Amino acid sequence: MTPRTINKSNLIEIKNEIKKQKQNIKLIAVTKGKDINSIIASLKSGLKIIGESRVQEAEKKFKNIDQNIKFEKHLIGHLQSNKTKKAVELFDVIQTVDTIKLAKKINAVVKNKKQRILIQVNVGEDPKKHGFSIEDALIKIEEIKKLKKIKVEGIMMIAPQNKSKEELIRLFRKTKKTQEKLKEQIKECTQVSMGMSGDYKEAIAEGATYIRIGTALFN
Repeated sequence: MTPRTINKSNLIEIKNEIKKQKQNIKLIAVTKGKDINSIIASLKSGLKIIGESRVQEAEKKFKNIDQNIKFEKHLIGHLQSNKTKKAVELFDVIQTVDTIKLAKKINAVVKNKKQRILIQVNVGEDPKKHGFSIEDALIKIEEIKKLKKIKVEGIMMIAPQNKSKEELIRLFRKTKKTQEKLKEQIKECTQVSMGMSGDYKEAIAEGATYIRIGTALFN
């Protein structure tokens, strides 16, 4: 793992882009593949949400951070079924719930809380990406909302690579519309996690409430 420091000029640019919008947009510092100093640097820069992709990697880093330091921990990578219990223990939000089976597994292992989740939607129909199709998400949400120990707060998407700006905008717009449809069934479903270092401006303009920034944030 490579230690990093915050790219302050990029952070200012990102924050300025967020300020242009009227809605509340939260910045997730993506620290996967980086050492614990990247998390510490993020928190010292005033960032409050850390995104990790691998449960075991996150566990090693989180346990070495002062427990008095409060920040939100988001799982933004694919969750394997056998790591569900540990993920529930570690993360405040699991953004990558991509099957009914996983939702039920999370519901079964949760203790003493409601697990906050986002539904991952494969809006770009990319065979390399996980997630519900839009059609499936709109159907399966009826089953997911019956799970008593889960709180569905929104949806997340990972945009396909090598798409034009116009195509990305179309996909982001489609993601936002999907969230709005799901909100008709679950009123708490207000969050839209989309946009990364290369396309966060377009994502913000199309209604992102979480943006996940790694490359642009660290030197």
